[in-house]
Amino acid sequence: MKPTVVMTQTKMYTNQSVNIVHLPLIETKSLSFDIQVLGEHYQWLLFSSQNAVRHFFPYMSQVSYEKVAVIGIKTAQMCEKYGIKVDFIPHNYSQEGFLESFNAESSDKILIPSSKGARPLLNQSLRQRGHSTCKIDLYESAPHIQNVQKVYRLINQGCVDVITFASSSAVNAFFDYEATLVNQYDIVTIGSQTRQTVEDYGMQCKTADIQTLDAMIEKIIETRD
Repeated sequence: MKPTVVMTQTKMYTNQSVNIVHLPLIETKSLSFDIQVLGEHYQWLLFSSQNAVRHFFPYMSQVSYEKVAVIGIKTAQMCEKYGIKVDFIPHNYSQEGFLESFNAESSDKILIPSSKGARPLLNQSLRQRGHSTCKIDLYESAPHIQNVQKVYRLINQGCVDVITFASSSAVNAFFDYEATLVNQYDIVTIGSQTRQTVEDYGMQCKTADIQTLDAMIEKIIETRD
């Protein structure tokens, strides 16, 4: 019998090996920013998420840049969808993996459109290497309360075998909601940071071997065999 899996990320996803219930726990809202930063010339645009690509695309024609770097295959696919050529993607789909393999000239200027609540690691580490960086707080994330409530109801009705998390913000949205869970369920995550956030709430989880949704499903099937 196929396990029922709640997928909490924003993007729709299908897989024939499991029964998927798609309930995004995070919604995004565009923020205003100083448009003058687009008047500079940058050697690199750096996108660390699909949302960053989606929210920044309306401004692409206004900025002068040479190359595009991304974190994650899904981010690269979002760029492809919008006709944005990707010049660099690390094999390890994390900020740490990006920093290990990104070897741009220290004099390069880098524009980083991202979430207001994004981890500061990228910006801080690139600055420490001598890069001139400009981080744009392009959008902010907020819990999708109605969907959080739906997940809680499904779990308490015994309808969920696994809940998945692809970001720390989704984990926070779920566990910060004050309600009681009475049924058992497994947790599977993408990324070490997301796993750490789950563990910070005193919960145990499994983590996909690589940071993709396909790998997450493989981990679910592997742990349930």
